[in-house]
Amino acid sequence: IIKIASDDQFKIWQAIKINYQEKEKYSIPEKFKSKAISFADYVKMKKSEDKQYIKDYKAKNPPKPGETYEIYFDYVEKPLEID
Repeated sequence: IIKIASDDQFKIWQAIKINYQEKEKYSIPEKFKSKAISFADYVKMKKSEDKQYIKDYKAKNPPKPGETYEIYFDYVEKPLEID
């Protein structure tokens, strides 16, 4: 993201410099390289992976007797109705 502005242009955040460091390279996971998917499919896949992460985390870090805890992710996208 290079620039973000409110609709009325009252608040503007803009990059003034980008530092690239050759040693920091990020690769795209293979599952995303195979084919394009719809946003709806991406949302389903992401939420499924998040549920699995929570399940795995809770299995590795069970609550102490008498305690409980919840893990959830806030999603920035608007609710998506999928038929």
